[in-house]
Amino acid sequence: MLELLDLIFDVLFGRFFRRGPLEVRGELVGERLHLQLENRGKRAVVFAALEARGGDVRYPETGIAVRTKLEPAETRTVELEPADYQGRTLTVIDASGKRWPAGSY
Repeated sequence: MLELLDLIFDVLFGRFFRRGPLEVRGELVGERLHLQLENRGKRAVVFAALEARGGDVRYPETGIAVRTKLEPAETRTVELEPADYQGRTLTVIDASGKRWPAGSY
């Protein structure tokens, strides 16, 4: 019963669509970049893409499958090859369109 009331209040007051915070940390292991994604929020985050920008280049990375769900307090690591991250700015995008920039690496 309490869960139902919580859901109703979330919908009425707009909290239903809030996600995160998502912490994105990068660590170089050899030449590969390990992006560690940690959901620090109270709701699951559903991923849409990992965007890599460099100059005019912009594309979704397949290292995170579309519609992959990260539950609260769950951590997941994505490994990237040098060509996928060198000279690029990385941003994780969730299914609601919220953007989570990768920290320095």
